[in-house]
Amino acid sequence: MRDRIGLISGATSGVGGAIVAERLAHGDSVIAVGRSVERLADLRDATPASVGTGKLLTLSADLSTREGQTLLRSAIEASAPDGLDYLVHAAFGHIGEDEGKSIADITQEELVEFLSNSVILAHLTVQTCLPSLLRKRGSQLVFIVADWGLPQHNVLLYGESEGGAVGSEPYVSAKYALTGLASALEIQQDVRVTAVYPGVIASAALDTAGEPTFLTLDATDDEVAAAGYSVPEAAIPLSDIVAAVSFALSTRATVKTISIRPTGRGYIGV
Repeated sequence: MRDRIGLISGATSGVGGAIVAERLAHGDSVIAVGRSVERLADLRDATPASVGTGKLLTLSADLSTREGQTLLRSAIEASAPDGLDYLVHAAFGHIGEDEGKSIADITQEELVEFLSNSVILAHLTVQTCLPSLLRKRGSQLVFIVADWGLPQHNVLLYGESEGGAVGSEPYVSAKYALTGLASALEIQQDVRVTAVYPGVIASAALDTAGEPTFLTLDATDDEVAAAGYSVPEAAIPLSDIVAAVSFALSTRATVKTISIRPTGRGYIGV
């Protein structure tokens, strides 16, 4: 398990960034990919204290474009000429799921952008990284999905928010698409595949880009409470997501599915 090289997409989000920090502390070399140059700089500034013997390479690229895919291939060839040990795909878009914004309320442009950033991006990222993963015996692919991607998830049927129903048909269907991709890759390709299905993750208010700002690994109880959560009763801390990924990457067995939910009895979901 030593001297491993991994790639983490969506590294500028709270979830992706937390996984990057943990893998570096574990001693891995990590290629952290995201679109925002500024957020990648913040990631570099935030990780040195957590780094063990690992090395960090950040890459600003839009993987939904040919240019971004070319940049990624070049980075992989330069940093992992013998192949990647793992890919953790943590990138995903948002489309009003917490507000119960249904497909009837979404414009065609919003829908195309969301599906491009969520479903197509996952396929293109895997397609770009797969040749490198196949070079390594026992390579792994980990998808951060959400319990919305489990067929038994009931949030669309029973959820409510201040504005009415919770849930978005496009959001849920996109999570199902990741489940299908993970299942098909497990059968078709010589890689070990894990899908992680967390429930509600503790986050602060949405930022100006409409993305959730996840609380950091070292968030205080007061910060969690100010965001409206009690952890772990009402939401999952980032540390639990990181621990799930770490477990999947550290065992010799194939960990197919990890489902994580808050402990509160009133949680709406699986």
